[in-house]
Amino acid sequence: ASRQGETFLRCAHHALKKAVDMDTVVDTLNALGEYGKPLCDETVLPRSAQDLQQIVESRIDSSNTALDSDRPAADKSADDRDRQSALIALGLCGEPLVAPFFAKSDAVGSLMRRKLKPVLEPVFAALETLLKRH
Repeated sequence: ASRQGETFLRCAHHALKKAVDMDTVVDTLNALGEYGKPLCDETVLPRSAQDLQQIVESRIDSSNTALDSDRPAADKSADDRDRQSALIALGLCGEPLVAPFFAKSDAVGSLMRRKLKPVLEPVFAALETLLKRH
């Protein structure tokens, strides 16, 4: 990611980690979705962490090529695949991911963050993958 892209991803990560209300979560997820949108032409966004992971896996599997037997190349290819998966995951972010949670919960602050953890797990994983230093 560019320097600006990295700053954006760090800010989004921080915003989700410290979110105090639904609006912060939804706005951050929508912004992440816009960031990754060029890689995802998905019209229907996932409504659960499981749906998100399944879509990412199916897209990666469909574009997957056999790994080279050369170890350094295979390691690099696996790293590229992780980064590609992370970008696709971000492109699938948006309000639908958390809508089912907020439809049945009015939790805010730390309680909201704790209850949202399983839903946002793949989003945090994607952000952390993209922010990793080489």
